[in-house]
Amino acid sequence: MDYEDVGNLGSILEDMAQFISEQDEPGDPSGAVATMTQAMGLVASLIPGEVTEIEPPEPAEGGPE
Repeated sequence: MDYEDVGNLGSILEDMAQFISEQDEPGDPSGAVATMTQAMGLVASLIPGEVTEIEPPEPAEGGPE
């Protein structure tokens, strides 16, 4: 699993959810909430690939690369 990428995607999803929660216009006339919700679905669809990705072990710090 690519922990760093999964964490980054999680952070992106949190920011997107925060954006949605801050929209205060009744009825969302701009369509921003619907668009962001779709974008969240796309970002979330990346997570299974990152979870199943086999990452080579990181070299130890100070060791040969």
